[in-house]
Amino acid sequence: MTTNGATNFLFDPALLPSTYKKLPKHITMRPLSRDENFAKYMDLLDQLAQPETSNGPRPSQAEAQAHFDDMKRGGVTYVVIAEDKGTGDVVATGTVLIEQKFIRNAAKAAHIEDIVVSSTQRGSGLGLIVIDTLNHLARELGCYKTILDCAEKNVGFYEKCGFTRSGVEMKKYHRKGNLRQSLSAVMKYVMDAGGGISDYMYTGQETESVYRRHRQ
Repeated sequence: MTTNGATNFLFDPALLPSTYKKLPKHITMRPLSRDENFAKYMDLLDQLAQPETSNGPRPSQAEAQAHFDDMKRGGVTYVVIAEDKGTGDVVATGTVLIEQKFIRNAAKAAHIEDIVVSSTQRGSGLGLIVIDTLNHLARELGCYKTILDCAEKNVGFYEKCGFTRSGVEMKKYHRKGNLRQSLSAVMKYVMDAGGGISDYMYTGQETESVYRRHRQ
């Protein structure tokens, strides 16, 4: 896939760097496309999931394209792709979200998310190239800072990318939209603990659940 027919891309490819110092010759950088093979793209994103978590059900190609359309209309999500020119495979990706603030004279801040490099390409420098590309986008879009959260084991990598420690990450998960996975985890926990579940129900919209645990 090339950058021809830019109307299919999430954002204007002209926002990307015109040159890359250390980009391997067989790799091209581009925006996410509506014509993406989203099944393969999800294969890559699945490498982000922690052992105890799940990325949830896969969207169909049509559902993914509808989600893409929502992202493009929103105008604040920028997803970059590293593509192998020979195979057409997506081998790395990253996202930057643009936050419009009221403070700092209505400044913008950039939030980096979902950085992943294919297991077949790790050690190639693609992670650094993706981060540099997202930082470039943040500057081009007028952001005064770029922030991200990462695991402790990845701190060294992001320090090499020019980031410094700042504050403490806090999070709270909301079950709506991921209820089926949450309850599956509950069932596994109970069964592993030697209990049993006699009743488990969910609505078509996955908005309610009823379960009872019976001690044995």
